[in-house]
Amino acid sequence: MNKFPAIALTIIAILFPEPSAAHTFTGRVERIIDGDTIIVRVDCASRTSTNATNRARPLACSSLQRVRLAEIDAPEMKQPYGPEAKKALSDMILHRTVVVQWKRRGRYRRIIG
Repeated sequence: MNKFPAIALTIIAILFPEPSAAHTFTGRVERIIDGDTIIVRVDCASRTSTNATNRARPLACSSLQRVRLAEIDAPEMKQPYGPEAKKALSDMILHRTVVVQWKRRGRYRRIIG
């Protein structure tokens, strides 16, 4: 029995996974919590989902969303360099418009994006 087709399909599935559903919204950064968490006010016209079968509820218009920056591990405010990390992030994005792409919420119900 030829195992080549099964092996080839497995390799293709690993190299080219199906894109998972993602959500995107635009909003204004209202507050910086620390070096890796922000509060964003959702722009009413910007809420989208890339997959119609995704059952996540849409974000409320003008709602404030707590967003944890994905792949960023900044020190907490009480740790060394915590205040400096918060100030650096604040200097970059506070009161600016951002686009948030996210797939899930974390354990504290924050959007990870």
